[in-house]
Amino acid sequence: MSATNYKFAILHVAQGVELILKERLRQEHWVLIYDKVEKPDKSRTIDFETAVTRLQGICNISLTKYIDGLRGLRNTRHEIEHYRVSLSGQEAATLIGRNIPFLMKFLEDELKTTLQERIKDEETWQELLEIESVFAKAIEKAHEEKARMCNSREEDQEYLRIVECPLCGLDYLVIKDKRDQEAECLLCKHVSELEECIRCHKLFSTGEWLEEGGLCADCAPYGEERHINQYLEILNAATE
Repeated sequence: MSATNYKFAILHVAQGVELILKERLRQEHWVLIYDKVEKPDKSRTIDFETAVTRLQGICNISLTKYIDGLRGLRNTRHEIEHYRVSLSGQEAATLIGRNIPFLMKFLEDELKTTLQERIKDEETWQELLEIESVFAKAIEKAHEEKARMCNSREEDQEYLRIVECPLCGLDYLVIKDKRDQEAECLLCKHVSELEECIRCHKLFSTGEWLEEGGLCADCAPYGEERHINQYLEILNAATE
């Protein structure tokens, strides 16, 4: 399969996920799929995060088990649509394979149908099952490799850290040395650029925490405090 086909596969699966979330909300009440329920505008339907919030808050449907995988799929779709993204077969298969269990369960439990019923083409259905099987084997292998690396650190791997991969959203991104500029995920094989946190000086993936530029996820709360202090300084200077 070509790189273009991988991208289209992610786009279609991500769009499909969003549509079935909205369909469940529509069945609850038709206004729930619109941005403003008090004054529905049919040209403005809700986004992914709003759909998740309403499903959990109004329909009492827990998505906690699947939300990281769904967000990873949504984020990759966004990057494909707005940026120039290179996506390998392993990366695409991981993103799709991780979310197949959600699709199967949600369709059966909430929409009273099955994924197989909705996929008319038998060849496509078999390919999807193959992706699910490949993902299951890949995550088992990645887990074993992660355990091996953590249990048998060599002298030159004292810095070893295994953190969340910004693509697949699972803790398999291996940072071997503080001098490394890139790290590879044991599962999806995504290669991520690394940055040194300006506060704790640990390396982290540049896709791990973007909102507080220069801070890792652990130090991000201090970034919010920093922004507040900067705002107060500007306010004080303006009123003097």
